[in-house]
Amino acid sequence: MFDSQFFMSYLLDKWIISKRRQIIQSYEKNSEEQLEELIKENALQTLFLLKREIDPGFRIIIYKKISEKLTGDELFFKFTRKNILSFAKTVQFFNNMTLENSKRELWRKKFEIGIEILNNLFIWNPLKIATAIENHPDKVNYFLDVLENLQTNGNYDYLIATETVIKDILTGIDQSTECFTSLDPFKPNVIYEKYRLLTIKYMIEEINFETLDHFTSQRDNLFLIQNMILTFDLVGNPLFEQMKEFFGIIEDSVEIFNDEKIIEGRYPSQPIGIINSELLSVLSLIYWNSLKNKEKIKLLNQFYGLKYIFCHIKENLESLNVNDFHTLIKYLYIYHYYSECKFLLEKYLNLKRNEIPREDLQIIQLFYIYVLIDQNNLNEVYVKFKKFFPKITDIFPPDLDYYKKNFSYDVLSKWCEYLYKNSKINSLENIRDYLESQTEKIEIIESKRNHLVLLSRIERLKRNFIAERDYLNEAMTRIWESNESYDILNDRVNEY
Repeated sequence: MFDSQFFMSYLLDKWIISKRRQIIQSYEKNSEEQLEELIKENALQTLFLLKREIDPGFRIIIYKKISEKLTGDELFFKFTRKNILSFAKTVQFFNNMTLENSKRELWRKKFEIGIEILNNLFIWNPLKIATAIENHPDKVNYFLDVLENLQTNGNYDYLIATETVIKDILTGIDQSTECFTSLDPFKPNVIYEKYRLLTIKYMIEEINFETLDHFTSQRDNLFLIQNMILTFDLVGNPLFEQMKEFFGIIEDSVEIFNDEKIIEGRYPSQPIGIINSELLSVLSLIYWNSLKNKEKIKLLNQFYGLKYIFCHIKENLESLNVNDFHTLIKYLYIYHYYSECKFLLEKYLNLKRNEIPREDLQIIQLFYIYVLIDQNNLNEVYVKFKKFFPKITDIFPPDLDYYKKNFSYDVLSKWCEYLYKNSKINSLENIRDYLESQTEKIEIIESKRNHLVLLSRIERLKRNFIAERDYLNEAMTRIWESNESYDILNDRVNEY
């Protein structure tokens, strides 16, 4: 079956490739001063993409600014439309390719060797900039096959630009300075290090140390907020309707060929939500590149942070489904915004209680108890436990089969924490003794593991770390004996 959605996939990567290609094309035409200006613009764009990922408030603010400009500034609207129409030609260029995967592994091997050398250099070089380009096996496979087509057809500017994007993906480090190069094979070799160091020099001179430190500290934590920023992009986004208009412009401008060689499954398309999110990234880059460098630096040096998450959730409570709501509020919780979490949880439960599926409602209710425990609001914790989870708190022994998917253990774990904080040690010991007595009677390895992990949690509350370690070690042994994936279960143990 022909998958037309595939041709709208990887829009952000294609945009970046097209812009890096422009750098390559203009390299020989530019003076050294002009190249330095390009270096500055390129550095600020790299930081902009990173800041959108690690400062969610910044992402929201940029969307609002773009929406206001598109609505109130006709010249900017025309400027954006012109850029989108130009970008449609790039999308068409990729769509016109007939791709073969026969040499994919040769290209992969070439990159593996090059990446090993680069990684050794990075170890000794602290001056490196993370990339915001996300890694995905399907994306890598696609662009490896694109390289073969580009080389076969002599599209060397596109070839170099695409190689740098693949290196971004495989190293996690921005490689855009490799585009400051000549296509003439008889020109002296370019020392990319010069341009990379110029980039670093400019960043250190213009960007606050606190901002650069934030980029460095968060570069390995992007997975924490990927779901959250996707929710920002697709729920309550002030730019979403305008994005759909520009999406239509690209679709109308690009001819899609029903090539029999491109079938569903060979190059899986991105989900439509991801495609929409990537087009929002392209619109953000168009806006960003319309600004003067001084304006860019001012925006980069400000930290917008979590207060904008709170405002976004508050403004869009009615349109947020339970998964989106949980994704966003979890981030506030991770950074100890307990009062804000409590306020939003109360408001959301009042609004949506009758619409939320039972299991999802229980997760939200337990999350509410998490917040109350961390606030040491123990009286209210007791009331909520009795109201929400009587099968765990009102009977002994607790009914651990009442809830699905091990949820009972999560509830009992927090109930034990409440008992410990409220100095109800006898009740806690009764639960511990019961779990201990039942563990060896259980034949199902997964259930036995849950008992052992919960026992370790109780010992941790009591500061008995040796017993905690012993229970966890036994839990890991049970995992090894089971037929389930060791890695998956290991991750689940780590969650405790």
